[in-house]
Amino acid sequence: MNKASWAPVDACEPIPGEDYDQVPVDGIRRPPPRWLLEDAGEQLVVHRGDCAAPGREHEVRPGTVDQVRAAAQAGAVPCEVCRPDRALR
Repeated sequence: MNKASWAPVDACEPIPGEDYDQVPVDGIRRPPPRWLLEDAGEQLVVHRGDCAAPGREHEVRPGTVDQVRAAAQAGAVPCEVCRPDRALR
């Protein structure tokens, strides 16, 4: 039997290996990711997660600290608006 359940957010933890992309979160405001990677054609641009500079014309995806550092070592450039390089020293 499949029963729905409810628990307060602070009492829950994600289960490792489970995908939560399809979990409905109506009315729940998610915090922005810490970092964003913008594929701006031939250039990869690193942004802070709350940066408003990435446009809708490019693919933008969240990134982990390790992904952002690897991208920077591979030639990605920091956003000139939010300056993520200052936080990644």
